[in-house]
Amino acid sequence: MNRIVAFVLLALCSSISVAQIPTMVPVAGGTFTDGSTPVSISSFNIDKYEVTYELWTAVRNWGLIHGYTDLPSGGNGYLPVGTNNPVTTVNWYDIVKWCNARSEKDGLTPVYYTNSTQSTVCRIGETVINNDAVKWNANGYRLPTEAEWEFAARGGTQTHGSTYSGSNTVGDVAWYSENSGQSTHTVGQKTANELGIYDMSGNVYEWCWDWWGPAYPSGGTADPKGPSSTQSWRCLRGGSFLSPETYCLVHDRAYYYRDPGVIYSGNGFRCAQSAAQQVTSANRGAGDLPRDFALNQNYPNPFNPSTTISYSLPKAAIVSLRIFNALGQEVATLVNEQKEAGYYQVQWNANVSSGIYFYRLQAGEYVETKKMILLK
Repeated sequence: MNRIVAFVLLALCSSISVAQIPTMVPVAGGTFTDGSTPVSISSFNIDKYEVTYELWTAVRNWGLIHGYTDLPSGGNGYLPVGTNNPVTTVNWYDIVKWCNARSEKDGLTPVYYTNSTQSTVCRIGETVINNDAVKWNANGYRLPTEAEWEFAARGGTQTHGSTYSGSNTVGDVAWYSENSGQSTHTVGQKTANELGIYDMSGNVYEWCWDWWGPAYPSGGTADPKGPSSTQSWRCLRGGSFLSPETYCLVHDRAYYYRDPGVIYSGNGFRCAQSAAQQVTSANRGAGDLPRDFALNQNYPNPFNPSTTISYSLPKAAIVSLRIFNALGQEVATLVNEQKEAGYYQVQWNANVSSGIYFYRLQAGEYVETKKMILLK
């Protein structure tokens, strides 16, 4: 990689808002109290930002040519005032299919299946999915459970006990009825909560996994997942740009627009991921091989001092995985050998200075480069 190529790559990456980069935040397991009920949550990962229209579109475009033929275009927020608004006007069924598409695009195992045999990935239609049709330990993307969502909104084990997600002052952290101008806003503009997660109060309501039950939490007090079989509605949390401040409370449960088939400009979502399965292939079947070559975003990113890079190969190839600095100078070679088809991960322990780096995968004729940030 010469300096001209590196400069072009740096310019292209610098033009992309951080909100367009699918960044997951690790949430360490712990306990919170709902009323007088202690609820324990295992570790998981969750999107730092609400899923944006740009990210939705990138995954949708991939999905349309890989079996996800009825994913809708979605809405670019509502009366947007900038780019990277949360995607809206997609329903719950659209979202679970999109989560599977995002998983497959990134070379991960899909979470949602058409029935309890967990043999057919949910890719089309409006399938009624119950808890037994979910691979909860798969490493793919999924909707957070209602309890996971609330635990993350409260700040997890780092909570300050705030009324809203990250503050006792709603306007610090939320776009709501009094300050939104009746429109959605670019994600990540308000103050993050204790975990560095944005917009869990306000902007758009966020779909959760659970069927709606009259009691919360439902399904036990250790990693509750809501009612196990078909109900009328799915859960929403967090309030929206049209909501009064009381609807933006971390413990408030939405009472409107809960029909999973509803299309509404005030509903969006963010993804979660089972932390124990992050970038691993432990629970893939022996014949579960990737469909495409893929180089995934490193995790965590930004990182210090180590990060994990995962990639997938649909067929055997001579593979090289190299790290370059912003000047195009190679600083590390992580892989340089023949590899069989499958899913792979490699860790980089960075003994270099802080800055922007690029990692480049070449596998046969497939070549892809991604950016990562080291912060010491």
